[in-house]
Amino acid sequence: SDVAIRNRAGGRFAVIRFSGAMDAKKAEAQESKLREWMKSRGIEGEMTSERAGYDPPFTPGRLRRNEVLIRLDAGFSQ
Repeated sequence: SDVAIRNRAGGRFAVIRFSGAMDAKKAEAQESKLREWMKSRGIEGEMTSERAGYDPPFTPGRLRRNEVLIRLDAGFSQ
């Protein structure tokens, strides 16, 4: 099965939302955009990111909601 359920710790994340069919190229471009935004505001996060897609595959691309999430460093407060 391609589905995995796991428990992970919560936390604070910087998130960018975008629409369309998610592929590696689009997700990497959005991650880069998010990291530039974070850098411009002096926000530091982990080196890794997470990707989230919320719609079933039969949803038209322009209606799909996706996110790239970067966990913020533990000392972040704002």
